[in-house]
Amino acid sequence: MSKPVMPITRIIRRTLLALCMLSLGGTWNTTTAQLTVQPQSDLQTLAAAITGPGVTILNPEINCGDSAFGEFSYSGSTLGLQDGVVLTTGWINDALGPNNNGGTTRYDSGTGGDAILDTVTGRETFNRCRFEFDIIPSGDSLRFNFVFASEEYNEWVGSQYNDVFGFFISGPGIAGDPGIGNDKNIALIPGTSQAVAINNVNNGLNSQYYFDNVGGSEVQYDGLTQGLYAESRVTPCQTYHLKLIVADASDRWWDSGVFIERIRSNEVTMSSHTLNGTPNMVEGCNPGWVTFTRNSSTASALNLTYFLQGTATNGVDYSAIGNVNPNAPKFVTIPAGQASVNVNVNPTADAVSEGNEFLRFVLGNPFCPANNLDTLIFNLTDTLIATLSPLNPTICRGDSVQLVVTGGANYAWSPAGTLSASNIADPWASPTANTLYQVAVTEGTCLRNIRTTVRVSDIALNGVVASPLCAGATNGAINLTASGGLAPYVFAWTGPGGFTSSSEDLVNIGAGTYTVAVTDGRGCDRTRTFVVNEPPILVGTLTPSIQPFGENIACSGDATGSLGLTVSGGTVPYGSSWTGPAGFTSTSFDLNAIGAGIYEVTVT
Repeated sequence: MSKPVMPITRIIRRTLLALCMLSLGGTWNTTTAQLTVQPQSDLQTLAAAITGPGVTILNPEINCGDSAFGEFSYSGSTLGLQDGVVLTTGWINDALGPNNNGGTTRYDSGTGGDAILDTVTGRETFNRCRFEFDIIPSGDSLRFNFVFASEEYNEWVGSQYNDVFGFFISGPGIAGDPGIGNDKNIALIPGTSQAVAINNVNNGLNSQYYFDNVGGSEVQYDGLTQGLYAESRVTPCQTYHLKLIVADASDRWWDSGVFIERIRSNEVTMSSHTLNGTPNMVEGCNPGWVTFTRNSSTASALNLTYFLQGTATNGVDYSAIGNVNPNAPKFVTIPAGQASVNVNVNPTADAVSEGNEFLRFVLGNPFCPANNLDTLIFNLTDTLIATLSPLNPTICRGDSVQLVVTGGANYAWSPAGTLSASNIADPWASPTANTLYQVAVTEGTCLRNIRTTVRVSDIALNGVVASPLCAGATNGAINLTASGGLAPYVFAWTGPGGFTSSSEDLVNIGAGTYTVAVTDGRGCDRTRTFVVNEPPILVGTLTPSIQPFGENIACSGDATGSLGLTVSGGTVPYGSSWTGPAGFTSTSFDLNAIGAGIYEVTVT
């Protein structure tokens, strides 16, 4: 079967159009709606555009027609891809929508056909575009999404014009397809060994993978695939070769293209864990393990190579893991059907003070590029190290202090009554008296008890007040006693008439109100006021004896009189000193059996 011969005028018009477009030269950067395409002659940049997580691409080569390849980005829904590389049998800008031409074409790119695709399609191919490179995966698989699109849809479905493409991998453990040597096509219809081509994916066959784009606004091609991906099992860190090829089949008409998203490998990652969930292992009480995880479980087991290095000695600081030589590889297998596997690390309680040490797990092998390696540091401490601060603090009554434990994982404080919480690392303590606190710090099966005393400065002020002995005198005193605080104490007195003093006790003071502010060595303070009273004025009263007829003495010349002395005010005890006629003296308060005369008493 052959395509109908096109009218000569149509051929000339398309050829002239091709020549005209070729004469433009320069660099295109063309956008239509959500699709952008841009030629890219820098092969390292082109390789970067198709490099995804977990892979390294080296030695890229391109064999395509002018402007038949480049980068694309897309934000719509038709392609189902975001960005990557586009390869075509024509021009990449012909991929831009809308779909307003049933047969865009570049007649001949001059690249010829491809022997591998000749075998795949069973037809002679033309206008080949091939992008190939070495690729090193860090995981056990390679996978990438792609969309094959063509102007051969839908008119030439079922004909010999079966435009075709293929993604071919070769390398360690890869068995090539029959007839094409070491290369294996991984662009297959899911669940089959069929290559993806126009005659295999269309409206009538495998239609779940086909999108009819006639009248579409975003892409020019009449039809395109959807939901397809290329995938291959590989050995991590080994070098493979990929060939991404698209070509016209049986003739050079009606262009096709393939959009290829970034290639990725299911990276294996490492994570560390301990018995109690803290970051560090502890000798003798908090063992750990390292988990090797791949992105998803598969039906195949995954053999991994890793190295174990660090300051902790394999077989000494922890139970031996594999060959204890740090330069010897270690091996672990993620079983079939599982996504991860653990390697246990059991620290040895050697009772030797060595400080903090660490294990370094290095995933990969010496032939794997550095950016494919995953390194994990796993810390190991001698024993449970926990510190408490502040130690033995002093607070003022009514204040609080935060007690902070560094280290450990679980905490139990006592007594709990004056703490904001009893099971956290940093509770607030609000004691009203000196209190000894203890915290039990645990990590795994390790236990450490730490104590601290919170002293409370609760200043008490007591004073003995001595009033002045006489009214208006300045021989009063205040004997002050300060206790309950943290010595030394600072005193600041104020009193009547601008009185001030920094002494603890006051002497030779008059009556009045005195206030003292006391500050202790912690800075806590307390204030108290004392009142110094003065006694009433000293007053005395004399009461003489009175006879029946009003006289003081019964008979002239008798000694039958008396004088009674009454004293108030001043400060007891009182003293008296009498003088009288004929040199009379006495210290008694009351006088009896005295004769007539003038008597005078001085009371002190």
